[in-house]
This record gives sequence, structure tokens and C-alpha cells, in this order.
Amino acid sequence: MQTSPHVISSHENGYKVLTPPNRGNRCRQFVVELQEKIARVEEGDLNVAVGFANRNDGIGDLGRGFNRMVHHLRESRDEAERLHCNQLARAEELATLGELAAGLAHEIRNRLAGIAGVIEIVGSSQGRAS
Repeated sequence: MQTSPHVISSHENGYKVLTPPNRGNRCRQFVVELQEKIARVEEGDLNVAVGFANRNDGIGDLGRGFNRMVHHLRESRDEAERLHCNQLARAEELATLGELAAGLAHEIRNRLAGIAGVIEIVGSSQGRAS
């Protein structure tokens, strides 16, 4: 039995579709659905899943693998966002602490300058009294 060569056609999102002509439209439907979901993932939509993942064949294995991959990507993105928010909150806390420290240092410097001024006046007045 001789197999037919594969047919390559273009899809609207720019992907090349490689399907054997004897499989008909059913195989093409899976490929087109997968390509559409990949395009949505590329646009940042990680809430996609292919519908053929419930099949009990190689196509279903492909679908389950794709759905797991998207699920892991979504989890990784969510974890990265959570860590980023934690880092921002920590940076804000440190900025507030820095402002408090700067204010405290300013107040201490003002008090020390006042004390130094009084000591200088007292010292110079004692020097004149002798």
C-alpha cells in the first residue's frame, strides 16, 4: 500500500498545516484547533484548553500534553506575579523605613546642633568671665 504525500497549507495565523490527505477534515480540525489555541497562548491567554484531550489515542495524548503545558505556564505566571507583588510590597516597606530613618536623623542632628551651640556659648562666656 502506497501512502500519499502530506499536504501543506497555510493557516490564517501564519502556521503551516501538515496533514495527510487520506485523513480528511477530522485530522485537520484537531490541527486547526491546536493552532488556534497556540495563537491565543501567544497573545497571553493562558485560560485555553483543547477539546480533544479526552480521546484515547495519540491525538488525545497530544491534547492532554498541551493542556498540562498551558496549566503549568499559568501556574508559573501566577507565581511570578505573586512574587513580584511581594517584592513591591517589601520595597514600599523599606522606602517607608528609609523615610522614617531620615526624619529621625534630621531631628537628632537639629538637637545636637542646639546642644553644640549652647556649649559654645557657655564656653565662650566662661572664657570672658575669667
